[in-house]
Amino acid sequence: MMRWLKCLTIGILILPIAIGRPHAAPKRALYAITELPLSPASINASGVVAGTTMKELNPVHAASWSAKDGLQLLGSIPAGFLISEAAGINDSGSVAGTLIGPVGNPTSAILFAQGKAKQLDAAGNAHAFAINNSNHAVGESVIPNAGGTHPVMWTEQGALINLGDCCGGVAKAINESDQIVGYMWSSDHRYEAFLWDRTHGIVRLAPSERFSTALAINKAGDVLVETTSGYSIYHQASSSLSKIPLGKGVATGLNDLGQIVGAAGPVKDHFRALIWDAVNGTRDLNSLVPDDSGWVLEGAAAINNKGQIVGWGEHHGEESFFLLTPTHPSEGNGNSARTVSGHIAP
Repeated sequence: MMRWLKCLTIGILILPIAIGRPHAAPKRALYAITELPLSPASINASGVVAGTTMKELNPVHAASWSAKDGLQLLGSIPAGFLISEAAGINDSGSVAGTLIGPVGNPTSAILFAQGKAKQLDAAGNAHAFAINNSNHAVGESVIPNAGGTHPVMWTEQGALINLGDCCGGVAKAINESDQIVGYMWSSDHRYEAFLWDRTHGIVRLAPSERFSTALAINKAGDVLVETTSGYSIYHQASSSLSKIPLGKGVATGLNDLGQIVGAAGPVKDHFRALIWDAVNGTRDLNSLVPDDSGWVLEGAAAINNKGQIVGWGEHHGEESFFLLTPTHPSEGNGNSARTVSGHIAP
């Protein structure tokens, strides 16, 4: 009995203290979430998203989405093709993508601009992955008498420009100066990250790595490079690579502010969407949205210069796609990261 009374007395003494203790401050949500009706590939400066509709619509179709206009299907799928996919979008809303036919048939690159769809000139097996504000699209295509597919650029008129690689490859991204990045195969069966411009042609970016690819390039000419040892930023001014500490992660997008998005986790089945910048380092985007959102953000595909991010995950247990919009201007205006003289710096 005395032991029980002693415990009760302690409880009475402690309980008022526990009740009076202030609650932990609520998490500061840095992003608002919008569910998207398409699988997103890219987002432009105005927040218009380019991507591809999912199985709910048949056929699968290249599309765009904006808060103002909602979901818009892009063009019609020409005869001989079954699917259209959108990959890159520029600030005027022009979209580059790919037409896919029955198994075994060649693919074709396509440009959606000013309400019209135009198949880009190619000898076959062409894909377009990115587009700049001059409506110059980049990707891969068969080159006559060259064998295999090669990294290329299409002009707005559809003219095909071979980037002059040795043995095949893919152009993945282009900036407003027509600087193009991607990967090319070497004569000794390696694939290597490259940077191309009209003055210098193709320049290898990671010669010490056996395998590498360039994924994105921003206005300053900083290049996101993936190698067998991780991710780096290539700085043109110094022709140097600086490591990005993503751990067991993948990077997919880079904006003009030096912000990088992607995903990371112990294994791919448990990846979570991330954002990295030189000031804040790597942050799990799940920690930056409201606690009661019902979302698990699994991966980020792209980021624009306002800091808006598109990606995929689960919403209340269902596969879904998202747009994150910063709720605080500093997340998207360069205060969290900026590029200085071609280098990412605080």
